[in-house]
Amino acid sequence: QQQSIAKQTAELSAQLQYELKKDFLGTLERINTSFAEATAELVALTDAEQSLLHEEIAIRGNLKTLNEKLSTLRSNKDAIHSTLKSLQARRAEVLKDRDVVSKKLND
Repeated sequence: QQQSIAKQTAELSAQLQYELKKDFLGTLERINTSFAEATAELVALTDAEQSLLHEEIAIRGNLKTLNEKLSTLRSNKDAIHSTLKSLQARRAEVLKDRDVVSKKLND
């Protein structure tokens, strides 16, 4: 009977070792799979980040160009506004002179 118990103990020990090894290999496989997925996700995120950085650089360049154009347009507007004021003042003088001449002719 002692031999039978020793044999059963050996069998159970072997089975336990097998199950532990099987469980360890399964865990290792799951870890490797998770690592591969994480690596793929990291690559995808890195690519997306690079794409966004290139897009940001392009947008910043376009923004700079548009700001320069806006500055030029504002300068042009200011120059035109100044010219317009000058012409309006001149017109007012001409109208005033015309009124003076008209009054002289009517007198």
